[in-house]
Amino acid sequence: MLVAHDMGTSVATELLARDVEGRLPFRLRAVVLLNGSMVIERASLTPAQKVLRSRLGPVAARLSNERSFRAQFARLFSPDHPLTPEEAADQWALLAHARGHRIIDKLTYYLHERVTYAARWHGALRDWQGPLELAWAMLDPVATGAVLDAVCELRPSAPVTRFEELGHYLQIEAPEQVAPVVTRYAAGQPSSA
Repeated sequence: MLVAHDMGTSVATELLARDVEGRLPFRLRAVVLLNGSMVIERASLTPAQKVLRSRLGPVAARLSNERSFRAQFARLFSPDHPLTPEEAADQWALLAHARGHRIIDKLTYYLHERVTYAARWHGALRDWQGPLELAWAMLDPVATGAVLDAVCELRPSAPVTRFEELGHYLQIEAPEQVAPVVTRYAAGQPSSA
């Protein structure tokens, strides 16, 4: 079973594409996709993401700092489950390790790939024969309900679990709500939704 979120949905859809082509060296039994801008033209990218995708991306990366990161990252969380200082510190530590924050424009290159490989990855979402379920936070300001609608247009039979009061990082905001969806699916009990 594969569970993917955010940039991980790019990896997941490439794995689906390879499975459709018969080139995957292992079996994907089931897939659960959490919020990700898989249909990028329907996403509402943040101002920072737009700058990082532009030719000014390297400059923005070099100017990045913990204060601006915390402010931008906090906007991805829902009002009822705000970013905690501890989580912000942990996420910054991960990003800043080995000066990773200085190459964040390269780390966000997956946004360009979502344009380049759109036909392939959208086709994989549509054509992959295995069970695929969506678990979606409806207060995500980037991978909004419009992205979910677009994925559902590609895969109308996909069951969807909506989390009405959660933001982009649903698995951090409310793991006790998200974990049952994943464990139920891992046990071979897909939603009937």
